[in-house]
Amino acid sequence: MDSPALVIAAIGALGIGAATAVEFAKEGARIAIADVNREAGHAAVSRVEAAGGECILVEADVGL
Repeated sequence: MDSPALVIAAIGALGIGAATAVEFAKEGARIAIADVNREAGHAAVSRVEAAGGECILVEADVGL
């Protein structure tokens, strides 16, 4: 990436969303994880930060 991007991972606390957030963080993106699952969300934030990324958790129900 040429400049830091902001990636919003909706339903990003688990599975593909969390893994994608980590990969974007490795490339220098800043991450916002939006998920209703607080415990899993905090764990995902920790994984992103361990990969060298900057991350926040937004507790939100992004379902329809």
